[in-house]
Amino acid sequence: MNEFYEHPAVMEIIRDYQSISMTINLNQSKIKNNLKHFESIFGQYKKYLKELEEFKDIFEFIHKEDIFLTNLNRINNGLLQIEFLEKLIEEIVDENIKRNNELESTMIDSKYFLSKKKKFEDDLELN
Repeated sequence: MNEFYEHPAVMEIIRDYQSISMTINLNQSKIKNNLKHFESIFGQYKKYLKELEEFKDIFEFIHKEDIFLTNLNRINNGLLQIEFLEKLIEEIVDENIKRNNELESTMIDSKYFLSKKKKFEDDLELN
């Protein structure tokens, strides 16, 4: 038997929040997995670009070195920006998961007081 009174409305709020919280954490985890997958793809792409750089003499020979090097630099800069954004998004996702878990924990810890308040409000309405 529970030693604390748990008001049904409070318990419903907590159950609803836990359900939403679980969905949020699942989605945040999917985002992190996708970021890791993109990191792998971009790593391969950068490797292929490095291999292309080995053939730059061929591009020079056909008078397209400037176009090639400009595009290569743009792509490399874009990849660096994407890597920075991936790290930033991962930090945001981690912080969101942490805060969401803290909020859920706080709600559960305060359910006794919320239940007492709700019961008091219910009792006032009856009088």
